[in-house]
Amino acid sequence: MGSLVEGLIGIALLERNQYSPAKSGAPKSGFEMDYETSTSGPSLCEEAFREAERHRWIESQKQGRDLGDLAIREWYRVHWPQYCLFKRLEHLQGSRRWSEFGDEQFGHLSSLIVAGDPLVDQILDRVYAGHENLGIINWAIEWGLPIDRVLNILSQLDVNRARLEPQGV
Repeated sequence: MGSLVEGLIGIALLERNQYSPAKSGAPKSGFEMDYETSTSGPSLCEEAFREAERHRWIESQKQGRDLGDLAIREWYRVHWPQYCLFKRLEHLQGSRRWSEFGDEQFGHLSSLIVAGDPLVDQILDRVYAGHENLGIINWAIEWGLPIDRVLNILSQLDVNRARLEPQGV
């Protein structure tokens, strides 16, 4: 029971940026990096690394030992592609700016979303569910949807731009 309470306290401290495995005496990860933060928004890479460190801490607590770089690599292997995609959509929707995606695209989809276009909502639902462009195009063809409109929305989303390589992993 004590380790569960300690784990919950550690998670709360992590979320407040008051806990760092390095500060706690845990060995440093080989993946600790110094990212430059752009004035155009926070760095997706910095945020992802903090998430990977949280994962490391949680998994290490479960195992009763520091899993170190193994847990960091696992987070990037399992979560990185979807994490980047969600952050890309967050940027395009205007809910949070990320330096890796450029200022000119921030909030780019807000006019489409505000207009209440059901096709945009349907495409976004599919993207969030992990569908690739080709799958969405095939779906649109099967349902007889306006393919030019679908292609236009997909080009504005440009989900392939979210396929970033993690730095230092």
